[in-house]
Amino acid sequence: MLGQSISVSLARQSSSPLHRPRRDLAVMSESDFTLSITVYQNDSDATPLDITGATLSWRVFDGSDDPVIDVPGALTVAASGECEVEVSGILTTNRNGRYSHTLRVDFSDGTAALLTGVLNIEPNDGSLRADTSVDAFVPNTD
Repeated sequence: MLGQSISVSLARQSSSPLHRPRRDLAVMSESDFTLSITVYQNDSDATPLDITGATLSWRVFDGSDDPVIDVPGALTVAASGECEVEVSGILTTNRNGRYSHTLRVDFSDGTAALLTGVLNIEPNDGSLRADTSVDAFVPNTD
């Protein structure tokens, strides 16, 4: 898919019960983009998790319980924890505004990891660029 790539890291488990992975995104309406995700076992280990057999999806909500965008993902290099969600610009057409989003990775053992945040869809007037500079989780390499 052409368009921009947004890198996201996600931990399967957190060392703190109060930690919820969060990543706010801003994209241009009508623009293709790819969420490139690396999954780790926990938030203090920089070793990617083997996610063979996992499934993933990305959903966008406008305040109701039903998603306005629902995109399945694909495992790219499962043994290295790499997966992605390709989002067509058609899905963001006429959806300018502020939404909530959820990235969900369902593991083969029945557990799941979630990443949530705010999605701002900006009008595509040719002058704005997406803000994709903040990671929700940076592995501790100390």
